[in-house]
Amino acid sequence: HQLRAEFDLLLDPGEASCLALAISRDLTLVTDDLAARRLAKERNVPIAGTLGILVALVREGMLSLAEANDILAAMIRKRYWSPVDRLDELI
Repeated sequence: HQLRAEFDLLLDPGEASCLALAISRDLTLVTDDLAARRLAKERNVPIAGTLGILVALVREGMLSLAEANDILAAMIRKRYWSPVDRLDELI
């Protein structure tokens, strides 16, 4: 609760809760929120984002590269900001 209260001053409630949980349980933080990622990095918390999850799903054989690219394209159409248009170069 103390971590959550500290992070509430810096992050939105969802990110604050997730980061506090990741720290308290030694987990990876999954977020695309830049402020949360920076704070997690300062605290040496492993980080994953949407692109990392999609890449991992392709590498594990749970999605084909084409399916993952389709998902990314749909997200971009709905205004998700991505540094890449396709995952090909990340695989």
